[in-house]
Amino acid sequence: MALGHINKKSSVENCSPVSAREIADKFGIPYDTTSSVLQTLARAKILESQQGISGGYHLIQDLTHLSLLELTELIEKKNFYVDCQERKCDLIDACNIKKPLDKLHKELRSIFAQMKVGNLLGNTE
Repeated sequence: MALGHINKKSSVENCSPVSAREIADKFGIPYDTTSSVLQTLARAKILESQQGISGGYHLIQDLTHLSLLELTELIEKKNFYVDCQERKCDLIDACNIKKPLDKLHKELRSIFAQMKVGNLLGNTE
């Protein structure tokens, strides 16, 4: 939602940056969460932060090149895949759903990697 809003406003010539407060208010998202996510996206060079009284964020990356997987892993700050051994599950040796879940995770990861954020927002390549 926030990227879609910034994308729409960034496409307008001479548009002022979009603030975290504007996004938080528009979508009913907590300000701290919004601010944190926007800062993460700025560090990843997806957005550019402009400081000052009329500061905010501009889009600097073409969203048709950003996969949903990349965006998800950036925001969540972790890998999309859940590794049962890494979680030290006590049932790992007797687990009868590990193989199906591994397959599901691989399929979802592939789908998310192919899906581009810009296309989801209605942008065309």
